[in-house]
Amino acid sequence: MSYSQDASSFYERYSKLEEREKARMSKLVNKLLSVNFICRAKETDRDDYYFCVRYEPIFKAYFSLMDYDLKINKQNEVVALSNREGYNHLQLRLNQSLILLILRKMYYKKMNELSLNDNISMRIGELHEEIMATNRFDKRIGKKELGQIIRLYKRYNLIDMIGDVGDDDSVLILYPSILYAISITQIEEVERKIDALAKGESVNEENHENEAD
Repeated sequence: MSYSQDASSFYERYSKLEEREKARMSKLVNKLLSVNFICRAKETDRDDYYFCVRYEPIFKAYFSLMDYDLKINKQNEVVALSNREGYNHLQLRLNQSLILLILRKMYYKKMNELSLNDNISMRIGELHEEIMATNRFDKRIGKKELGQIIRLYKRYNLIDMIGDVGDDDSVLILYPSILYAISITQIEEVERKIDALAKGESVNEENHENEAD
């Protein structure tokens, strides 16, 4: 669809919205530009997800004018926003990338063990075990650094945490948005990239969260 067609499609649909719907759309446009992902599985995102689904053509037309693609995966119930030209990608440090890949790996491993209605989760202790298993570290990653990384991924609606980062029994909830954060489709490829990062090699991974700093 051309820019003119996108503009026409957006205006035609947008002009029919009530003022409260326009205000809600404005709020969600800014939210998506900030966090990139909306997940129905996250309690605070549930109503936002259904609003995006209901008005999907309007959102798609609006973001297309900005060279963004909005995708709604109704199987995993995720709204994902990405830039067509690869602009505004978040540049991750090595340990941030490594932990993101580990979280993705653990999502793969656990997703077939649970029903569709269950949240996929892991303990902080499990995360430490997976990090140490890379053989990159002589000792556990520090609480401060791990906390910063977890807060980063919480900010982009990839994970959530119940408890304190210093407690091994604290729980990390892994949202299905993590499937769209990096462009990998096979767990074997995830494991290969983890091995490469652990050795200090570049994996040329694309991260689809926007840089918001």
